[in-house]
Amino acid sequence: MKIADSVAFVTGANRGIGLAFAQELLAAGARKVYAAARNPERITLDGGESDTSGRDEA
Repeated sequence: MKIADSVAFVTGANRGIGLAFAQELLAAGARKVYAAARNPERITLDGGESDTSGRDEA
């Protein structure tokens, strides 16, 4: 599977296997990794951007 320049979506990216997948995708050259989690403020990925603007605050 070609990872370089790909776009990926990872759930549970703030810990455990989801975080490991997101980190590996970035390290392998993925162009963009969309990382989702119940608590998006806790997502910490080197080289990533955080956008919680669409989060439902209700």
